[in-house]
Amino acid sequence: MVEIKAQMTTLDYFAPLIVFVLFFLIIFIISATCILWCCIGKEDEQTVFSKAKKEDSEGFFLHRKCPFRSFQQNYVYYGIPVDQIEICFVFLIAYAMRNNMSYFKETEIISYYPGGRPPTDEEVYFQSFKFPVTFEEVAPITDVDLCAVEPYRCAVSCSTKVQLYDCKAMQQTQTLGNFRRTAYGGSFRNDGRLLVAGGEDKKVKVFNLDTLSISRCFEGHTCSVRACKFTSTGYKVVSFSDDATIKLWDLGSESLCRDFLSHKDGIRCGVCRDENFIISGSYDHTVCLWDNRQQNPVMQLEHSFPIESVALHINDSMLLTAGGTVVTVWDLVAGKVLAKLSQHHKTITCVRFCTSYKRILSGSLDRHIKVYDLNSFSNVHSIEYPSPILSFDIKSDDRYLVVGMNSGLVSFKERKAKAKTVSKKSRKLQMRKFDVVVPRDERQWLPKHDFMLKTFEHRAALDYVIKPSQSNKKPEVAVSIFLELIRRGALIKALRKRPEVELMPILKFINKFLNNVRFTEILLTVVEKLLDIYGPAMLELSENVRHEFKKMKHFMNAEAQQLKKIACATGTLSVVLALAREKPGESKMEIECTIEGSNITGNLHSVDQYLNLKLNDVSISDPEKYPHLVSVKNCFIRGSVVRYVHLPADEVDTQLLQDATRKEHMLSRK
Repeated sequence: MVEIKAQMTTLDYFAPLIVFVLFFLIIFIISATCILWCCIGKEDEQTVFSKAKKEDSEGFFLHRKCPFRSFQQNYVYYGIPVDQIEICFVFLIAYAMRNNMSYFKETEIISYYPGGRPPTDEEVYFQSFKFPVTFEEVAPITDVDLCAVEPYRCAVSCSTKVQLYDCKAMQQTQTLGNFRRTAYGGSFRNDGRLLVAGGEDKKVKVFNLDTLSISRCFEGHTCSVRACKFTSTGYKVVSFSDDATIKLWDLGSESLCRDFLSHKDGIRCGVCRDENFIISGSYDHTVCLWDNRQQNPVMQLEHSFPIESVALHINDSMLLTAGGTVVTVWDLVAGKVLAKLSQHHKTITCVRFCTSYKRILSGSLDRHIKVYDLNSFSNVHSIEYPSPILSFDIKSDDRYLVVGMNSGLVSFKERKAKAKTVSKKSRKLQMRKFDVVVPRDERQWLPKHDFMLKTFEHRAALDYVIKPSQSNKKPEVAVSIFLELIRRGALIKALRKRPEVELMPILKFINKFLNNVRFTEILLTVVEKLLDIYGPAMLELSENVRHEFKKMKHFMNAEAQQLKKIACATGTLSVVLALAREKPGESKMEIECTIEGSNITGNLHSVDQYLNLKLNDVSISDPEKYPHLVSVKNCFIRGSVVRYVHLPADEVDTQLLQDATRKEHMLSRK
């Protein structure tokens, strides 16, 4: 072997020493530069001392004297005496670190809710879906059905096919196209392996979803089959047809078990919880409850409208029927109506339970899905869609919502998954009791207007947010900056001494958004400051600026007149409300007040208690004392006499009107 010996040069010996010397030389240069910058450059000694004193209160320095340029030991740093050079060096590093790591509170942008109120829990809940995924088919969507087990699939019946969609992937997966005419009522079996569908070809077809082939085909109806359902056992199929018949089919023998004959018109919907318990809804306005062991229906309910959809509660004690513009809630145990829900103005096409059977959903041709609370039966939310809704389905846990529309659109909505909370594991470090762990501070990124406010550039911040490109998109940001300037007391400073180019955007913004009730209160304060600043020199301003102030004045005058009319109407209505609060009776009568040609109608509980008008006309006993009651007329409603009072808007005296009414009441009793 050949041994190679490397000869070490002189540079190899002194390389670590050279690096060490260069390192300390760089530190010395930086320290000297910082000291000179502090003592000679941008700040004088009083400024530096004031900052040192300020840091003193936060635990950085403890000072006794301030001969800043002397080199005596006059400072104590955490109990250790150091000279002035070391103090300056430590102070500058600490001050720079504190400035870099300082936190600036961002301007709180005013948030406004639609309608001027915070959203309810139901609105927040139903708005927590992801952005909808929409597919377009070639024909109206007749039926939508969701599979209750994995893989979560959706059957969409339209035209001459039934499309299968994967709800997780939000994409079309399979097509069942063995129909000659329009397909109706595609529905999954409980295990998700079979699907049954009817159609205008009068056949009931059962598909095997593994092979996409027809397993069974039942023939026997004479009209279109509108709905098909599997029984809970999955061995039988129930079909509902326009020939007013219901047929129960056996899958094993591919034969008809029995017919249910009672309806007089086409059957469009049905529910089959068990083969011995079937519910059908027909266009003859009735709902029939069938027992397979009996020939006739065990219960028949009248809905008063052609029935489009039915839904059964999980405990089989509550039934929903939808038809016309009404959803009727039935108590099947007592056989009576619990509530009638009428929030749609067009035909309701579909109704479902949701949220683990705690809420009711109804879809209509008016393009809305209404949400009702099952306890109070009140409308708590509304979801709007671009086209009339023909069918929809939702899982019981509200994970997926699929809506089919008349225009051929299919909308898929998936609920946002809750963020998983990850617990922070404690670090297993070899630490002593007096060791301190300093967390790493991330750099704060501020919006441009907040960055300007941080450096006290109030005028620049206001100019930035008031630009049309910014204020038209988010006017609440500009209003929030106005509010922040008011809080800082810098609004006048930011508004004064502005040329026309800088003043015009502010005036245009105010004139545009002053009528917005969300911003009126804050913008009125800004208007007051503008008038205080530019009002005395209004004639010296340009024509464009004066024109904007004139527009502001016209708006104020119109708003004042409107408020005056509202106050007059409020005073008149307070009389009616005051009378109605005395003692509520049984009858509800109507009083009508005319204010400047506008009729305002309200209900009173009892004519005897509130207006004391019996069968004869009662006039004012002393018309000179009560000039505000111009005329008194009679209006016959349900056989009773109700007073019609005409009140001029400029002469409304609530107290005098109440006195006159009470006096009439006493005279009539006498």
